Amino acid sequence: VNWLRNRSILGLVLVLSLTLWGCGDDNNPSDPGDGGGSSETAPDLPPTASFTFDASDVAFFEASSKTATNLHWFNAATRVAIVWGVASLSVAIPAALFAGVINADPQPARQSDGSWIWSHTTSNGALQSQVIGDPGDGMVEWTFRTIANPTSENAETRTWFVGTTSGGGSSATWTFFAADREGAPAVAQIDYDETETGKTLSFTDLYEETEGGGTIDDALTFTVDGDARSIEFVDGQSDDIWFIEWNESTQTGSIQVPEYNDGEKGCWDELLEDVDCPIAAIQ
Repeated sequence: VNWLRNRSILGLVLVLSLTLWGCGDDNNPSDPGDGGGSSETAPDLPPTASFTFDASDVAFFEASSKTATNLHWFNAATRVAIVWGVASLSVAIPAALFAGVINADPQPARQSDGSWIWSHTTSNGALQSQVIGDPGDGMVEWTFRTIANPTSENAETRTWFVGTTSGGGSSATWTFFAADREGAPAVAQIDYDETETGKTLSFTDLYEETEGGGTIDDALTFTVDGDARSIEFVDGQSDDIWFIEWNESTQTGSIQVPEYNDGEKGCWDELLEDVDCPIAAIQ
């Protein structure tokens, strides 16, 4: 899976999550945010569910081990573990950054441009974290940034991710960056939509190839519709598609992957045992 090449993200998860958990002073922004909102009340902070791949969503695939009669389920479980794990680790950056501020529970402050800012400074004063929300036209534009040595003449501001939410956070689009790299290139996009019966959470890898230019563009889409669940993974280089679906209530499901089972759909029953796919499932 090409996401594994994105090594810079993995290191940032550890460094930033540890740095931002420290206690400190809140509501001391060293730099106003950009924006133009006009709301008289601060918007709600966006839900972390809009950019987090929760392990509980795929706990179904932890239910059994490989046997001679559950190869379809086991192959699906292995693939889900790979793509879900990498996506989870990638989005751990925004999750950790938001959590650091939210746990500090700062009060939002209105800025002169109409936007709102939640800020938190570590106890040693070395790093200030800022969440900026700019409401307007039924949506909120968000920016998360950090300022190293905020009171110094050499203060360094880095933007880690930006996004837009609407519907009170029920719909969101996020882009996050490798802020430690020259030019802070975008490395991933996350899209989130709640529905009456579930949600859709998508992850697109924008990490740059080191050879030949361009981006990898692997994509993962997780869909919940009542008890029905599905994962679609698109390999950005080969355009191969993995499609895995299951039902949380009946425990039945299927997998269809080009390089597995001769590309044919493989199904399992409520006991996770391999079975012939129903005609409707094959079509």
